[in-house]
Amino acid sequence: ESARIDGAIFQNYRGRAGQPYHAIAWQSGSLSIVNSLFRASDGAIISGDGAASTLTISQSSFADAGLHIGRAAKFRMTTTTLANAPLRAEAVRVEWDDNIFEDADITTAPMIALPKGGTGRIEHNHFRPHAARPSDAPLISVALDGRGPMARSLVVKDNHIGFAQGASGQALFVGDGSADGVSVGANELGTGITAYQRR
Repeated sequence: ESARIDGAIFQNYRGRAGQPYHAIAWQSGSLSIVNSLFRASDGAIISGDGAASTLTISQSSFADAGLHIGRAAKFRMTTTTLANAPLRAEAVRVEWDDNIFEDADITTAPMIALPKGGTGRIEHNHFRPHAARPSDAPLISVALDGRGPMARSLVVKDNHIGFAQGASGQALFVGDGSADGVSVGANELGTGITAYQRR
């Protein structure tokens, strides 16, 4: 019903014959990950739909190992770095703050994808896109795969978005396909960053 992972290193989880291999396959219950490292893998965490499940991640690092989280009840993440580690989540509620999201390579994949929308908050994070990232590829995509009933009450504010010092480019912060719109508040936008676009 519950598990805690503390101080673990997961690396080089690679599948064969085109079948991805993840470090953790999470089915249900409460999972807490702290002070752990995931790197150089097809995926860090994959989960199904656990109606009462909760995921908490803190003080951890993901590099070249993405997360694919199903419809959990709640997904909380703080003080964590994700580099070339796209995050896709269908959790009913998300609470993400004080994290770092960055592109180490050129990509069109969102740093954060909420394919059916979501509720909760994305606050006080740092986003560092690659300077050559396509300008129409959003860092955060909301409800771009289908408008679900939970595409509402998502607050995105007090984040810092900018290219590395000395680099320049164009990037879109939030691409929103939800029916009722995302609440995008005051964010610190670097040169060349567009805050929001309805899709």
